[in-house]
Amino acid sequence: MLLFSRAVTLGGSPRRVGPWVQQVTDHVRSHSSLDVTAWSCQFGHPLGTVVWNALVESQADLAEATAGLASDGAYLDILESAEGMAVAPGEDALREILHGSPSEPPPLGAVATVTNAVALVDRMADAVGWGIEMAEHIGQVTDMETSVSRCHYGQMGQLTWIGVQPDIAAADAAGAKLRVDPGYISRLTGTAGLFIPGSGHVASFTRIA
Repeated sequence: MLLFSRAVTLGGSPRRVGPWVQQVTDHVRSHSSLDVTAWSCQFGHPLGTVVWNALVESQADLAEATAGLASDGAYLDILESAEGMAVAPGEDALREILHGSPSEPPPLGAVATVTNAVALVDRMADAVGWGIEMAEHIGQVTDMETSVSRCHYGQMGQLTWIGVQPDIAAADAAGAKLRVDPGYISRLTGTAGLFIPGSGHVASFTRIA
């Protein structure tokens, strides 16, 4: 299973940005086989960052699902209506899910904590093993299923952990549990020699469409 993501940083009034995000999300859902969700970044990326996510079986399935959109006049009109809204080029990502694939999209208002770190290429297998062990421990402590995925493109060796809670209160509670959990803290020390120092990055997203 692969997780396809498209990230765009949008500027301008939320009165314009919010309805446009909803419009493009609804159109893709109704005019393709992609069960796409839209997420707004609250912390960890520039203000206005929005990410669309969809699960696909393969790159071939993704290409087939999006082929019709490329010639869909209504879809292209929606994109053109946002001219000048994007403050930087968008970026696509494709991640192979190694552990914890979700069975259905989380509800509106759900909060996702997304952690990225770049493994040393010659320690990739060990880093993946550590990452899955950590994800399983987080699940035991917080009841939050955390997926582990590996980027197909972009930074070689990048691993991503995504944990989703139904709302911000649940996300706060999960974070509080982890900060005082001895097992979580001790496992963090096990990253020595597995990842490029300073490559860790954490962001928080809320589902908006």
